[in-house]
Amino acid sequence: MIKNNKLRATLSSLIILFPAIAALVFLEKIKLALTQSFGTAYKGALVSFLILPVILLAVHWLCLLITDIDARKHEQSPKIYSLLFWIIPAISLLVNLVFLATILGGEVNIGLLFSSVLGFIFILIGNYMPKCKPNYTFGIKCRWTFSSEENWYRTHRLAGWISVIVGLCMFPLGFLPAPAVLFVILGAALVVAIVPLVYSFVFYKKQLEAGELTDAPAIESPFGKKGAIFSVVMVVVIAALVVVLMFSGSVEFTLGETELVIDATFSSDLTLSYGDIDSVELRHESLKGMRVNGYSSARLQTGYFRNDELGNYLRYTYGTADTYILLTSGEAKIAIAAEDSETTEALYRQLIEKVDG
Repeated sequence: MIKNNKLRATLSSLIILFPAIAALVFLEKIKLALTQSFGTAYKGALVSFLILPVILLAVHWLCLLITDIDARKHEQSPKIYSLLFWIIPAISLLVNLVFLATILGGEVNIGLLFSSVLGFIFILIGNYMPKCKPNYTFGIKCRWTFSSEENWYRTHRLAGWISVIVGLCMFPLGFLPAPAVLFVILGAALVVAIVPLVYSFVFYKKQLEAGELTDAPAIESPFGKKGAIFSVVMVVVIAALVVVLMFSGSVEFTLGETELVIDATFSSDLTLSYGDIDSVELRHESLKGMRVNGYSSARLQTGYFRNDELGNYLRYTYGTADTYILLTSGEAKIAIAAEDSETTEALYRQLIEKVDG
C-alpha cells in the first residue's frame, strides 16, 4: 500500500507537521503572546505546539505500516485507505492551528469545536464501516466477526449506524462542563464498541447452532499468534491509560521562603516568586473557561484556559473546585485551588502572609 502511495504518504506527513513548522516560523511572535498571557509558564504551551504534531505523525505511520502488512493479504476498499491517509492530518491541522489562533487572541469556542470535530469523526467512521471488507486492521476484530463474512458485514453495518447516531449526539457536548464531557465521550466510545460486539456474539451463536460455521476462521490473520498477543497487550495498555487519564492526578502547592511552587500531574510545573505576585484574590465561585492548550485528567482542570473576564489564564485546580485563588503577576493571571474549599481558604491565608510579608 505505502509503496504505491508514496506521494500521499509524504504529503499527509507534511500536513501533520505543518502546525509545528508554522510555530517555528512565528516562534518569536508566539513567545511574546504566550509570555503576555501566561508569564514564565509559556514554555509548556510552546512545547505542546511542537510535540503534538510529532506524536500524531508517529501514530499516523504506525497505522500505515500495520495496514500495509494486512493489505498484502486482504484487499481493502480504496475509500478506507483514503480515510486512513487523511484523518490524522486533518485532525493535526485543525486542532493545532485553532489552538495557535486562540493563544494569539482569536475568539474560538474550543469545547464546541472539539465536540463538533469528534462528532464529525464518528459520523465519518460510521459511514465507512459498512464498506469495510473483512481484514485484521480496520473495524471490529474478534473471533465472532472473523467466523463468517456474513457476521462481519452485519456487525459493521450495525456499528456504522451506532457510530453515526453517537456522532450526532456529540455536537452539543461543547456546552457541558469539561469533566462531564470526558465521561460522556468515554460512555459513547463504550457503546460504539460493546453493542456491536454483543450483536456479533449473538449472531455467531445463532450460526453455530444452525451448523453454518466451520472450525477454521473465514478470515485468516496475516500477523499470526504474535500479532494476536500484541493486540491483547495494546488493548490492556490503552485501557490502563484511559483509567489513568480519567481518574488520577493531583495538584500540590508548596510555599517556600521566597516562592510558590505548583506541581501538577499532566501539566507543566510553575514556580512563582512572591515578589512577582501583584495581587491575591479569593473567589467563592466556580471558575468558567475553555481550554486553549494543555492536558489533564477528568479529576483535574490544569493547563491554559480562556474566558471573557480574564482572557488567557493559567489554571491549576481540581475539576470540582467551587472556590479558587486568582493570582496576578504582571499581565499573567493564574487560578489555583486545592481539592476542597477549606484547604483552598487555608492556602489563601498562607499566601497573603507570604506576599505581604
